[in-house]
Amino acid sequence: MIFWGAMLIKKLMVIFWGSRKPTKCRDLSQVKSVLLNPIGDAIGDAIVHGLHLRQLKSRYPNLKIGVLVTDRNKVVFEASGLVDEFIQMTFINYCRQRKKWDLYLDFTPQFTSRALMLDKILAPQRVMIFSKAAKKYYSLDNIHNYDFYQPISPNTHLKDYLMHSDFAPELSGQAPEVYQLNLAEEVKQKAEKLWESDKVRILICPQGSSVKRLSPEECGRILQHIHVQSWGQIDIQLGYSAMNEEYLVGLKQFSSLPNVRASERTTVEQYLALVNSSDIVLAVDSGGVHVACALRKPLLAFYANFPSNIGKWGPYSQNMNQVEMLVGQSVASSADDTYGFDIEKAGKWLNQQIEQKLALM
Repeated sequence: MIFWGAMLIKKLMVIFWGSRKPTKCRDLSQVKSVLLNPIGDAIGDAIVHGLHLRQLKSRYPNLKIGVLVTDRNKVVFEASGLVDEFIQMTFINYCRQRKKWDLYLDFTPQFTSRALMLDKILAPQRVMIFSKAAKKYYSLDNIHNYDFYQPISPNTHLKDYLMHSDFAPELSGQAPEVYQLNLAEEVKQKAEKLWESDKVRILICPQGSSVKRLSPEECGRILQHIHVQSWGQIDIQLGYSAMNEEYLVGLKQFSSLPNVRASERTTVEQYLALVNSSDIVLAVDSGGVHVACALRKPLLAFYANFPSNIGKWGPYSQNMNQVEMLVGQSVASSADDTYGFDIEKAGKWLNQQIEQKLALM
């Protein structure tokens, strides 16, 4: 009985919320306002979406930009310097925004009951969606609440989605955009005080937002390669994680390592500033990679040997010559299999970066 009741409710949702009257205006040469619904609310998601906003603002200088945000990603979108209106994802806010937006860019990866209801309330003039994974009751076969559907190849980088959409003719010929973050000077100065003076600052971000992790064992083996004569000239911090205490215990199994300390708990803004104040970043596939790229930091990034994830989320920096991406040496079954890296290569790269920084001090 419960099953049949749930199925009936889902079918009613499809009938009442799963479609819209198609727009008569498919011309994208004129766009007055855009409301962006991110692919997720992680830090890295927001940084990549910032590039999309730069592409649009470059093409449409008078464009009004809104973003649906959470407490987690609002600070990152603020640091883009491009958003005119931040809208928390609440029922009342969707009601307040009803029929106010010219184009709604929906990057979310699947249809949900909540999204169908809220998008129906939102009622923008035009809706563009990207690839949507099929669910039990909702798929592209029965949901038609959009005007533009953009199927994206699994290996396409998220930053390139608009260039593979109906926006492509409008955006072609533009100079390539890059990730950018603009941080308040006061916050940056406070982060500077978190480091020992006159030392090369190395920030390690070994924990992703999922189970992705650079293990203490592999991290320790990399740090063992740092030349002993450099130990007194470097300051190494672990970016904050609830697992830091356990991680430091794992590093202690190595009898000979430079000192590594855990950073204090940070807000998102403080975390961005901490990365900004560092000289070198080591980060597993996570927001730390994209923050380092946006702030143009020398970066050693660790990714599972999972091609579609690398294609979609690989590092992208204005200074790609400073970025070294290490990929697990064994084919992975998922993007979370972040292990099996070339330790020798990692150690060599790290020593080269330390030597370059010391030469400039």
